[in-house]
Amino acid sequence: MIVIRSINDVSRIPGPRAVALGFFDGVHLGHQRIIDDLIIESSGAGFVPTCLTFDPHPLCVLKSPAAGPKMLTSLDEKLGLFESLGVQVAVVIEFDRGLSMLTPHDFSRSVLKGALDARLVACGFNFSFGKGGAGGPGDLVRFGTEIGFKVRVHAPVLVDGVAVSSTAVRDAVSRGDVLQAREMLGRPYSLEGEIVRGDGRGASPGMHTANLHVAADRLLPANGVYATMSRTALGKFPSVTNVGFRPTFPVSSISVETHILGFSGDIYGTRMGVAFLRRLRGERLFRNGIEMAEQIRRDAALALEISAGEAEEAPMPGARLTGGEPG
Repeated sequence: MIVIRSINDVSRIPGPRAVALGFFDGVHLGHQRIIDDLIIESSGAGFVPTCLTFDPHPLCVLKSPAAGPKMLTSLDEKLGLFESLGVQVAVVIEFDRGLSMLTPHDFSRSVLKGALDARLVACGFNFSFGKGGAGGPGDLVRFGTEIGFKVRVHAPVLVDGVAVSSTAVRDAVSRGDVLQAREMLGRPYSLEGEIVRGDGRGASPGMHTANLHVAADRLLPANGVYATMSRTALGKFPSVTNVGFRPTFPVSSISVETHILGFSGDIYGTRMGVAFLRRLRGERLFRNGIEMAEQIRRDAALALEISAGEAEEAPMPGARLTGGEPG
């Protein structure tokens, strides 16, 4: 997949294009349906299947850097997921004040038709665009008819009667309902970051403990203990992950601490991905380290049982890109 990070570089990969349009945080089942259908239609029409997304989140520019929602995926993870779905070109437009001032009509004319040579544009039912978010799917259909591209507006994908959206996934993750989040994402909710050294007080004999440094804008699951699957530089391992303040040995800020089961080796300073399979329990205050270690062993046994039911190659974001990157 080729990644283009400036609208001025789009001409290096000529169209005509079919463009999936959106912020795509999480690349959930609704996003996947939009992209899958776009790729199928592109193949028959000879269009270049392209995803157009934005960075940072518009609210970070329109209000303040802290105003945007906590992210389900980093930009790199999002791009890796695009690639895994078969997207040929991803265009990442920097969302800035200038872009925010374009009217919906100007965006459709200058960006979609002018810069991208879009012949087909696909979006979700709740997509908004243009100055003040004034444009919606109906406006996009109208402008497409006027300017010269077709529009496909996709109805919501429902999971247990709930419309799948990035907001709905964030709500599930925030409640610790990683099973519902998984149903909406089509894969386990995952975090990725660098492994840093902790104080070592949460470690237990036979368990390798890794403290994950997660970007400040990423959404953490509700505090508690989770059965997880960890992807390290040395392979994938079942694990138990605590998200929270560790009340027995308190820390000053929320930590993501993973006990990697059946693993030995020095991986400090490397990156690790943690996929959340199931919430086991809330955080507890233990009387001492021995009592805590016993509970961790019970958690580990349950996590091993849960991970045994996982597919050998459970999908996790963060796939490495294989295409060139102009500019």
